[in-house]
Amino acid sequence: MIDFVDETNPMNSLAKKIPRDLKSLNDLLKKSSTSFYYDQPEPTIADYFVFEAYAAAQDYCVKLLPAKDDRQALENLEQKMKERPGLANYFNQGLLYKRFSGSPKEAEYISKLAETQTAS
Repeated sequence: MIDFVDETNPMNSLAKKIPRDLKSLNDLLKKSSTSFYYDQPEPTIADYFVFEAYAAAQDYCVKLLPAKDDRQALENLEQKMKERPGLANYFNQGLLYKRFSGSPKEAEYISKLAETQTAS
């Protein structure tokens, strides 16, 4: 389990790479003439993958998100995707699976991350 607080931990490089990657996806999405990638009127598989990656980063740790100004297109995509009937059903009924690693200590770890987010 990565300690996102300890800046000297070599595994912490993920806490820098993931926000950069999400910023790149945000920049690419901003160039689209629609709310979705590739100027499509409906989401493609790329939109679903980016939506999942962005949602996972949000759920996992705020340090994995790009700066507020660098994620506006991703936030818009998230909103549009959550309006899709199938996804709306999952969110409204709490059907989403919330485990990342399957570790028996995952809940403890997520709790620790939440504490570091409020302390920052």
